[in-house]
Amino acid sequence: MKTSGIISWLRSGRITIIMLIIVSFWLPLSKSILPVLFALTFLFFLIQKKRSFKYKDIRSEKLLILVIVFYVVHIISLIYSSNLNRALFDIEVKLSILIFPIIFLFLKLKDLDKLRNKMFNAFIIGNLIASVVCISIAFYNSAKNGNGELLNISLWTNTRDWPAWKLIVSGYSYFNYTWFSYFHHPSYFGMYLVFAAYLAFFYLKKSYSRLLKLKTAFYVFALVLFSIMIFLLQSRAVILTAIVVIVFELGRTIYLSKGHFTVKLIIASLTIGIILIFALSNERFKPFNSTVADKSEVEMKSANIRIEIWRKSAEIIKENFLFGVGTGDVKGELIRNYNTPSLAEAKEKGFNAHNQFIETTLGLGFIGFIVLIAILFLPFFDKANFDNSPVKIILLIIIITGFVFESMLNTLAGVSFFGLFYSLLYRKEL
Repeated sequence: MKTSGIISWLRSGRITIIMLIIVSFWLPLSKSILPVLFALTFLFFLIQKKRSFKYKDIRSEKLLILVIVFYVVHIISLIYSSNLNRALFDIEVKLSILIFPIIFLFLKLKDLDKLRNKMFNAFIIGNLIASVVCISIAFYNSAKNGNGELLNISLWTNTRDWPAWKLIVSGYSYFNYTWFSYFHHPSYFGMYLVFAAYLAFFYLKKSYSRLLKLKTAFYVFALVLFSIMIFLLQSRAVILTAIVVIVFELGRTIYLSKGHFTVKLIIASLTIGIILIFALSNERFKPFNSTVADKSEVEMKSANIRIEIWRKSAEIIKENFLFGVGTGDVKGELIRNYNTPSLAEAKEKGFNAHNQFIETTLGLGFIGFIVLIAILFLPFFDKANFDNSPVKIILLIIIITGFVFESMLNTLAGVSFFGLFYSLLYRKEL
């Protein structure tokens, strides 16, 4: 290929699309390589021909512009952040919510749905590989722990005689939680898996209706594996997110379908009942189970710490209501206010707010909070998202639930997921 041909190919935007698909694939598999992939994607985007973006398009793309505004508010908070190094680090971590909205705003696309399908399928495959790796490592660790046995999945010596099913359900095995989630914290890997599972379900309905047997088998396998992985990870936040997603999809399907109301009600009741049985069989939803008393005490203590952190956060917000303390001073202010014996561990380990809504309000005040709320809740006022674009709403449900339990935008795993897929789904096809 001649030099002019290479330049023409680079400027066509195809390489940017390829990089976006690669990013989707690698997201569940590695955190360390993501910044490099982001930089390359943005670099290739800069040298390509851009979509002409006119003033009249601003209204149609208001959601992506809001995300960019949210990032700009973080930059403005540098002015009143006393810990500038921390603030700059936070700005760096959050680059995904600037890079991806800009890319999707100006990316020239002939077929947006085709790109979505490719990125979603790459994400599903990435999660499949990540799941297989996690399972393989768990088996390897169990084999090393055998001591004469072929496998012993128990983490502790005093539970080595327990049957495998009890160890897994109790969370005492190499197939659970942080011992099992190799690439990411269980909360973030679980979030990926819930979204990937829904995508598999979404495509399964399409492939099944068209009788494409190979695709149907692939999506069935993915859906089953992801469901098992979600249970094994034993993250309460993730299981609750999965339940909300299932209930929403069930309600949407029943609402859109034609049939007798009583039949619909029976199906809904049975499904919710099965979901509750599934959730309650998980020991992380049984804080008073006597067989895991020590573990329950730790979890109850963790819950109490989180509630106490939220109370302290409310006190700080009252004093800095409009603009917050600045994105660089959130952690310092929280630690300074961890001045009670019950928060000794939080102070020692430097816990954040464990809630993105609170974290944002601490750093950016009421202004930042309002922008974040607009980004997340404005799409719910568009009825078309419920009827024709359920993936858009499912993504929001996963993100909002994640924001309640974690400061997701403080981590590369969380902010990348949000920036990439929100921008992909809420870019309008003009």
